[in-house]
Amino acid sequence: MERISKLQNQQFEDMKKMAGNFETMLDDKMGKLFIDVTAIITEDRTKANLVQADINSKMKGLHLMFTTMTESLARIEQAKRSANDEQAGEASSQPARRQKLAITDTA
Repeated sequence: MERISKLQNQQFEDMKKMAGNFETMLDDKMGKLFIDVTAIITEDRTKANLVQADINSKMKGLHLMFTTMTESLARIEQAKRSANDEQAGEASSQPARRQKLAITDTA
């Protein structure tokens, strides 16, 4: 009995040792995996930040382009209005002639 008990105790101690070794190995592997995953996430974040900065830069350029186009269109519209106002001014300086022609034509 005593011999069986010693054998069982020895087996128990061997199993504890193996479990401890396995736990140490698992901690080591999980630690390395955590470090690897963290590095991948950090790299992905860095890439995403660079892409976002590039997008922001392009959006600023696009905004500037639209602003420039809007200003150009406003100048064109203002030039058209000025030309129309000048034509209207010339036409308003000749209303008597138009009326005269209208009266002559109806009479």
